[in-house]
Amino acid sequence: MLSSWAGDDTARKDHESPPSAAQTSAPQQLKSTVDPPADTSARKRVGKASFYAKQFSGRPMADGVPMDPQGDNAASRTLPLGTTAKVTNVETGKTAIVTIEDRGPYVDGRLVDLSPGTAAKIGLTPKKGITKVVVAPIAVPLPNGKIKAGAAAHEPDDKPDKIPVQDDKVTSDAKLARDETSAHDEKSIREKKPARDEKPAHDGKLAGVDKPAARAKPTKLADADPNRDK
Repeated sequence: MLSSWAGDDTARKDHESPPSAAQTSAPQQLKSTVDPPADTSARKRVGKASFYAKQFSGRPMADGVPMDPQGDNAASRTLPLGTTAKVTNVETGKTAIVTIEDRGPYVDGRLVDLSPGTAAKIGLTPKKGITKVVVAPIAVPLPNGKIKAGAAAHEPDDKPDKIPVQDDKVTSDAKLARDETSAHDEKSIREKKPARDEKPAHDGKLAGVDKPAARAKPTKLADADPNRDK
């Protein structure tokens, strides 16, 4: 999966443009400065998105173009430069089309850095800082100069993307495991706790035993010795 960043001037290699900085109040995570291999699969990816801070406006990006805070420029560590993609905010369902022109984010767990203008389009506010997104490539440049059609190549630009099946399955499996554990715990509690209408076992045993017949009290006449007066 792709990862993203919110960085400072020390996070970028010397030959790269200055790193983007996400405007977020989220705790800073460990930064990874080593770019993973290029992702030319053109598949959808799920992760967190942040956006450039104001001080990076106009600074040159990895492709040499100044960062436009209201443009569609975006940063990715693995998508080839020049890739166009649709970004969907999972929480709001809003989408925007971006072009990968920079490298980053360099904070582990983040997928893409957006311009402030793009962040606003998908409902990512400065107060929130980061959000969960689906990045669906539309066109991916290949090393041989050809263009590969991406997962969103034939989808409407404003159609929100859902979490891909493989990622959704992980979430569903985790939920199923929690439900099974909860059901097992409830069953254990029911087995240990007797029902209100049930009597304890020892009461049942006593209730099932027939009481011996009461011994008849002897009468004076019956107890009298018939030979007594003889």
